[in-house]
Amino acid sequence: LDALEALGYEGPLLDEEALTKAVEKGLSSTEFSAACSWLCSEIKLLCDMEESITATEDGDDIESLQLEISGFLKEMSCPYSALTSGDLKDRLNKSEDCLKLLLFLSSELQALQIAKSKK
Repeated sequence: LDALEALGYEGPLLDEEALTKAVEKGLSSTEFSAACSWLCSEIKLLCDMEESITATEDGDDIESLQLEISGFLKEMSCPYSALTSGDLKDRLNKSEDCLKLLLFLSSELQALQIAKSKK
């Protein structure tokens, strides 16, 4: 929560209960996919990325979102194998993997913001 707030995120997942519910729903949660999309768009602004993520509405088109996230994470060299390998449909089914995704994207964005501020 603190990391999201420090990064400038202003969405509903700043509330701990809302974050817990969104993470439990995973990609079918509009709030979760929107937070991931926001983090990715902020990362994309700070570095030259090809991939992007589009938030889903009411859990629609989760397969496309999974593909977008997979491509984005591979481009970012994500170290979490649970997020980048195996059957695409099995990724992000667990709350802990959804939290790993938020943690990875948040920490990458923080690192990019720090690097940019030192230039």
